[in-house]
Amino acid sequence: MIARISKTVGLLPLALGFASALPTSQVEPWNSPLSARADKVGNGCSIRSDYSPHSELSVSFPSFDSDKADLMRYRFQSGVNLGSWFVSEKWMAPSLFHCAHDGEKGELAILRGYGNSSTGIQSARALLEKHWDTWITADDFSKMHNDYQINSVRIPIAYWNLPGAQFTKDTPFEAWSDVYKNSWKYVRRAIKMASDNNIGVLLVLHGAYGSQNGQENSGFSGFETEFFRSENQKRTKDALVWIVNDLKDVTNLVGLELLNEPKDEAGLGWWYKKTAKAIRDLGGNAANLPIYLGDPAGPDNIAESVSTHSFTAYDTHQYYTFTHRNTPEPDILKEVLGTNFDRFMNLKDSTKNRLVIGEWSCALDPGSLSGTITEKTKQRADFCQSQIESYRNSSSAMYFWSYKYEDCDLWGGWCFEKMYGRYIQNYGGYGLQSADDASLSTSLHFAPRFPKHGKSQSELQGYKDGFNVGKKLTSQHPIVPLGFKYDYMKLMFGRHNALGLNLNFDEYQTGFNHGLQQIECKVESHTTYSSDSCKNVQSK
Repeated sequence: MIARISKTVGLLPLALGFASALPTSQVEPWNSPLSARADKVGNGCSIRSDYSPHSELSVSFPSFDSDKADLMRYRFQSGVNLGSWFVSEKWMAPSLFHCAHDGEKGELAILRGYGNSSTGIQSARALLEKHWDTWITADDFSKMHNDYQINSVRIPIAYWNLPGAQFTKDTPFEAWSDVYKNSWKYVRRAIKMASDNNIGVLLVLHGAYGSQNGQENSGFSGFETEFFRSENQKRTKDALVWIVNDLKDVTNLVGLELLNEPKDEAGLGWWYKKTAKAIRDLGGNAANLPIYLGDPAGPDNIAESVSTHSFTAYDTHQYYTFTHRNTPEPDILKEVLGTNFDRFMNLKDSTKNRLVIGEWSCALDPGSLSGTITEKTKQRADFCQSQIESYRNSSSAMYFWSYKYEDCDLWGGWCFEKMYGRYIQNYGGYGLQSADDASLSTSLHFAPRFPKHGKSQSELQGYKDGFNVGKKLTSQHPIVPLGFKYDYMKLMFGRHNALGLNLNFDEYQTGFNHGLQQIECKVESHTTYSSDSCKNVQSK
């Protein structure tokens, strides 16, 4: 059973004494300097000059490429989270909180530390803009693509990142609206940097109006969870619709996750469905944008979309370090490859390949490791690779938490930059870098083996589509299988029938699986990876 936990390494939230939905007028202003020094403001924070970014913030995107968007959205996502970039978390980037009041965590604590005087607002903006400009850079995206086998990133955002004072009005962030006047430009630039490296972007709303979980990853901790008030739900829905409307023609936007780790309260499933419909009602390229539903929404909440070509995925998070205190690593491995794997495979089947592992890590409780340093290193590596093997088979996307931290060396198991090459040896969908290996490249140049004469038009068309998409994915870097297979089939099937082909879906699906399997099993024959569907197939 997955325990949904806050990534706060055991720190207890501080009750701040006001609710997240209260207007700013009821929030303690903290705009009087607590130090008599002229170079300090607020809670002893250093005064900062306006920040100038290293590269242009205003970006333009290439025209929407439907074929490329299909590949990026439906391929298996070998991803990482870019945590604490636009939604700051103290445990990941403590230097941002150097003048926050003791015990306060989450983005709001940074602002309250600086106060809401004009100098405090300017200084807080300069601090955060430098962070947005330097936390993840174009060089990082290049390394993700070229070195780390990453083809997708999950980027947490919040309502206060959106442009315009209307988005923070009557919220605890209202007094600091000007701090975020350039924030959305940095988000758009991040998406463009990912696009330049053929990396898809899954945006996820960590900070909803009223807070969906009361934790620091929603902007603050110690507040009441007031997202479930109707006015906060409406504002959150409207903000998500605004985001999609702004980005709907961006080719590498592979999805939008409506909420991160919300509390499981009545009406959540209804709100998910209503919000997804509002987004798809925008039409155009928004109509088929993948919508991700975050834990704890179960498969029942996406059942209605299974019979349509609307793409809705189910995101669950898996951590072992907090829930397996002192459990020996061999016993944890049995769970990774045993009971949890079986549970994920059942979810994969019931959601029709729509299961996503949106957050996971290599972190283990120190008591789970034993022996020499060398033995402990091997145990952690086995734990990491076992999870990757499980998630490759049972899900359509996996996103490691997180790409980087301050002082990565201190965060064993959490920091991807330090994990790769030591504990993680391969990360792509098959554990391959590219198709430039001579034997693999040669083996993929074969003619499709179409079904014998007498097969229906539906099965022949399905075979052709499955073979073609499989072949296209072998030219990707990293090489990955088709992830959201059912949704891709429904998409293509619908397009064919819109042209008047009048295909039968069951027959189309049979042919599609046959054609795709020809490619995927051929690739697997060159790797140590083996999916369940190819174990008994003789690739030729």
